[in-house]
Amino acid sequence: DFKILALPPLYTGAVSVTLSQELLKSSFGKTEKNQIKILENQTAIKREEMVYQLSGLIVQVLVDYWSLTIYDSAVLTYEKLLKNTKEIRDLTTRKQSYGLAERFEVSQWNSALSGVKNQLEKTKLNREETKRKLLRILNVDPTSEISGLTDLTENSSILKKSFEEDLDYAYANRIDLRNAIREKEISNLSLSNAEKEDIPSLKISGTYSSRAQNLISPQENFVNSDHGILSMKYPEYRGDVKLSYPLWDKGIKSNIRDAILFQKQAKLKEEKIKNEIFDELKTRREALATGYEVLQKSKKTEEEMEKFYNGVIGQFRQGKYPAIAVKNALDAYVQSQLGTVQARVNYNINILRYDLTKNFIFEKYGVDIAKV
Repeated sequence: DFKILALPPLYTGAVSVTLSQELLKSSFGKTEKNQIKILENQTAIKREEMVYQLSGLIVQVLVDYWSLTIYDSAVLTYEKLLKNTKEIRDLTTRKQSYGLAERFEVSQWNSALSGVKNQLEKTKLNREETKRKLLRILNVDPTSEISGLTDLTENSSILKKSFEEDLDYAYANRIDLRNAIREKEISNLSLSNAEKEDIPSLKISGTYSSRAQNLISPQENFVNSDHGILSMKYPEYRGDVKLSYPLWDKGIKSNIRDAILFQKQAKLKEEKIKNEIFDELKTRREALATGYEVLQKSKKTEEEMEKFYNGVIGQFRQGKYPAIAVKNALDAYVQSQLGTVQARVNYNINILRYDLTKNFIFEKYGVDIAKV
């Protein structure tokens, strides 16, 4: 019987370390790096969109606030008009008692006085509605007091910069254009990844193993320092080369076509946004220049109307002008005052919209959006 000559069962153990590297497809992790860049760009796009929405909200709040300025100025103007109308009505009443005015003239001024009172109350009501709307937007106590009277600029320095300089700034800072550029970069990275899937895969790998065998137990291979695995007396080296090619893979071809289409769309979108920025900035600048010109004419008109009204009222007191002439002069003066306030607010709104078109809002007011 030869069984006594056979060896007992051998317990084999090994520890191996394998290193591999793709040489063609996704060489040195390039595909993964591209994917990380894609995710970073997508995150940046979302964040920039929120910043742009915040810029628009700031502009809307300021426009609403300046709408309150119009009503505040209108209230002051109608209060002044009420005072002047009362004065003229009382003067006409005294002239009637001397036989220098007719009774219907007093009735005319009583009617005008009622009309001014109604207009004043209506303006105050509109002012309160605008104030409540603004407080809701600002999310503050509805009982809070807020005044729209503020210093509005009449400075034309913004028009002294050249259009080309502002256009360059807009191209560098407009969020929609920056996001379009990011989308183009994403499309390039996506196409690169898709094309890499269509090339052969060549992978090399190297393996180092330390082996051991014993007749005692599996654990003996790990604890025996003389002949075990840790002794490194029985090493094994191995190298592998693996080449594969994706044949007739319609999915890969479809992904490449989609990536090429995405790339073309991204390029077209970038050019479209550039053209839109050019047209929008040019339109806003023309509106800004027109608004400034209207403001200067309104101020001149108000100045002339004030002189005319003061002249007419002076002649009326001397009995040289009829009451209707005074009323017409007063109405024209009041309208010129309201027109100047509206022109001033419109000019400042045009400045805001021009800055928004350039994405200059946060920089203008010294806000570090990264800290918001």
